[in-house]
Amino acid sequence: MIFVPKVSVIIETYNTPPGNEIRLRDVLRALRDQTYPPEETEAIVIFEEALAALFEPLAREHPWARFVPMRDANYFPMKNHGLRFASGEIIAFLDADCLPSADWVQRIVASIEGGADVAVGRTVYPPGRPFSHTFDIFDFGYVRTDQSGEANCFYANNVGLRREVILAHGFDPRLGRSGGCHLLSSRLKARGYKFVYDPEQSVVHDFGVNRGLKFALERIRVGFDAINLCRLDDEGVLAEKKFAGLKFLSPFAICAARVASDLARVTRRRRELGIAPLAVPYFCAASFVMRGLEMVGGVITVISPDYFRRRFRW
Repeated sequence: MIFVPKVSVIIETYNTPPGNEIRLRDVLRALRDQTYPPEETEAIVIFEEALAALFEPLAREHPWARFVPMRDANYFPMKNHGLRFASGEIIAFLDADCLPSADWVQRIVASIEGGADVAVGRTVYPPGRPFSHTFDIFDFGYVRTDQSGEANCFYANNVGLRREVILAHGFDPRLGRSGGCHLLSSRLKARGYKFVYDPEQSVVHDFGVNRGLKFALERIRVGFDAINLCRLDDEGVLAEKKFAGLKFLSPFAICAARVASDLARVTRRRRELGIAPLAVPYFCAASFVMRGLEMVGGVITVISPDYFRRRFRW
């Protein structure tokens, strides 16, 4: 008898405000139509308790999925909360605005059964949208394989882990919207867990509408989270931790390090990332713009640590 592991897919709905539940409906449909046996796949949807009326129709439409309310929910705490209800030998994480490929679950299982502790996938924005490839590079282009053939990190919207690995560690609930997967990746790598990257384990991330002020705020928030990451990295697993002691200068040092990393990726991994030779200057310029905005967020956070929490409830 062939053993078929059960897979628990945890879907947080932090990015599902009223009106966006249609995207979650598509995600659930895609999960139900996977090539992997549906009876061995469970979906656990974590939603904000105050939005129960929004999710009740979806729960009736998808009785095979478990909808779990959570009070005062946030991105990483929602993912951790889903672990309490997961029964699978393999735990996978999706976001409610990320549409998985038809064989997404099957590829996660194949990587885990092949010896991986962490199955790392590829995330992209919808092709053909304005600036979608630009944000692919700067939001999701960090995943790569090293000389050993293992992946260097993962994103929390597209990853599968052995049950015992994620239960023993989990996401740091003190973090905001970005950086938690970077910190957990680094902690797991430091402990010697094996990461396997499969670009065909893919999801398409909803592009949303991040223009003008909203775009600027998103990048500023990344800078805010970068400073908090350094403060919360009590194990010293992050490369940027060494800048924490610079205090006011730390945002500038982090910005410089990230620009240098961007330029190295854009030039050395150009073909892998699908960047045409003539587009290299454009992506270099985009790095300075994005990292400059992040630096602003970092500087404000160093000067006034609670400013963004008071102003935007970050």
